[in-house]
Amino acid sequence: MNTTACKLPEEAGGGHCMLWVEWNPGSFRILLLLNGSAWNGHASDDHIQQLSQLLKLSVKDYMNESKSALSTHGGSTDYTYVVEDGQFVWKKLDQCSKVRMKYGYIQLEKTPYHEAAEIVLDSLLQQCSDLKREVLGLQKTNITAKRERAVLMEKLVKYKEEKLEMERRLTGQFLAVLNAKKERIQQLEDRLQAGNKQPVVTQKNNQKPVHQDSGQSHYDSDTEAETTDDERKFDSNFLGDTSDLLNDTKTLSNIPKHINRRKRHIVEAVAGPSSRKVSGGTVRVGRDEELSAQDLLNNM
Repeated sequence: MNTTACKLPEEAGGGHCMLWVEWNPGSFRILLLLNGSAWNGHASDDHIQQLSQLLKLSVKDYMNESKSALSTHGGSTDYTYVVEDGQFVWKKLDQCSKVRMKYGYIQLEKTPYHEAAEIVLDSLLQQCSDLKREVLGLQKTNITAKRERAVLMEKLVKYKEEKLEMERRLTGQFLAVLNAKKERIQQLEDRLQAGNKQPVVTQKNNQKPVHQDSGQSHYDSDTEAETTDDERKFDSNFLGDTSDLLNDTKTLSNIPKHINRRKRHIVEAVAGPSSRKVSGGTVRVGRDEELSAQDLLNNM
């Protein structure tokens, strides 16, 4: 049973009345105690439906508004309460026009005071008992919640320590990998800088000296292969004179008698297939003629 009891200000007499209400889905019943007198009343389903239609509200909305007005201890500020002409009337203040309009009323019937007071008192005692039982249940729930909270706090501390340990371990592993990567990058940068400092190798430096024949020596070991412009000019003139050595029809009397060591090397280099045989004492000139070493020296 859904019941409420509250003390409301009574506008006509200037005092307070005790109102007890038993609420049903579409109706409610009241007991009113005022100045040593008691009344009862009933708002039927038809009566509630008529009032809701006048106010252009649904039955549910009207019941909610009425319950808020008749169950607030000390009275709602938007309502006034009065007992007049054998009716209990509650009026609502219109916020726009500031005019109070009748929101609901119930026809009252006189009832013995002690019976009404006993009903109200029993209802209040029952509500008090229900509230105590609810409080005890909430206290037990609170104790259980505190125990669970303590257990959860212990787990939280444990998980927090494990989390910190895991973070330290992962941080150590990450730093090791990071340092290794930094060291590798530094090595690559050092190698790159070292490569930029080396001299650039051109095609001239890579060019290998070209030898005419592996079996012939172009120059002696103590002779450099460098010639000046004057030497090249002299060699061209000299080679023009010694070209007759390749002509088999001419005699060797035209060969210069005085050829220094350097010029002799030049002659031997230009002569090509002719070879100098020191051990045999002869020199082969051209293809058919042979001269002794002594004759060659005499001619020089």
